[in-house]
Amino acid sequence: MDILIVKPGNQKQLYGELDAYNLTAYEPPLWSALLAGYLRQQRVGVELLDAEIEHLSFVETAQRINELKPRLAVISVSGTNPSASTMNMSGAEEIIRELSQLNPQIKTLLHGLHPSALPKRTLEESAVDYVCQGEGFSTVRQLIEALRVDGCTQGIAGLWQRDGVNVVSAIAAELFVDLDLLPS
Repeated sequence: MDILIVKPGNQKQLYGELDAYNLTAYEPPLWSALLAGYLRQQRVGVELLDAEIEHLSFVETAQRINELKPRLAVISVSGTNPSASTMNMSGAEEIIRELSQLNPQIKTLLHGLHPSALPKRTLEESAVDYVCQGEGFSTVRQLIEALRVDGCTQGIAGLWQRDGVNVVSAIAAELFVDLDLLPS
């Protein structure tokens, strides 16, 4: 399998006791499904894992990813409510941290509203290999093609990654504003 797209989520870990009273809702993984559909049209082997609906803990999610052994695990941190992505970042980061201990050979990418808005900061604060800025259709396709061939991922538009200790991106600075640099 080339890509496993994961919708993180654990109602109990995110909402505590509210989950016991069925006060939380499950949101379909719309952005994950759209990305998977596009990638399948491009002849990329892709599967979806909705950890929320399967009631997987963050550790269990990392274990499942490790069992499936994708070339790239895309953690899709999104939701129809813009703040939903930020709420899921701690879980996404925990999954990535656990997966990097289980199998550091599996490359990871964060995709979604929060990482897209703060790509540099996301890379600086988590163990993820890549961050996708934007919707990611072309970015993820180009990334998996590069990982299949030679691993050279430089120059892929919308892709943020580490170059040693520095965070780099192929996005032209005049086209996008790095939100981390804006005055508060």
